Amino acid sequence: MVETNNLIKFPKDIVEFLLEPNFMILSEHNPDGTIHSTVVWYEFDPKSGDFRISITEERVKYKNILQDSRVTFLIPDTSNMYRYVQIQGEFANITKENAYDFLDSESKRYLNKATYPHEPNRDKPRIVVTLKSKSFFSIGFESSRK
Repeated sequence: MVETNNLIKFPKDIVEFLLEPNFMILSEHNPDGTIHSTVVWYEFDPKSGDFRISITEERVKYKNILQDSRVTFLIPDTSNMYRYVQIQGEFANITKENAYDFLDSESKRYLNKATYPHEPNRDKPRIVVTLKSKSFFSIGFESSRK
């Protein structure tokens, strides 16, 4: 088990999975109470249990987390959709500092491209959002069976 600063204990097999370049389905609440979900890239910090994502300020997800900090994220194994981790958490921090550097590191991780290719002008107000893990549920892992 890996204990995080959030007091969640992620089993080793789940930590290894979360460190892989999987996709996250991020869900947050719209103002009318309905759920808004999108697929995003993420970075996982096994020491803190935090996840970081890069978004622009114009996105619906950004506006939603400012109104309601609760989020759920589902990280499926794309080679076996019955193997996944679902995490309940909350929005914890926003920074504009080094936001494009972070996006480039994620581009390298997910696309194997040193610079994110879809924003060559870098003219959008980009931010890095930190999501805190509060609890989790998993299916399809060795530790899920215990």
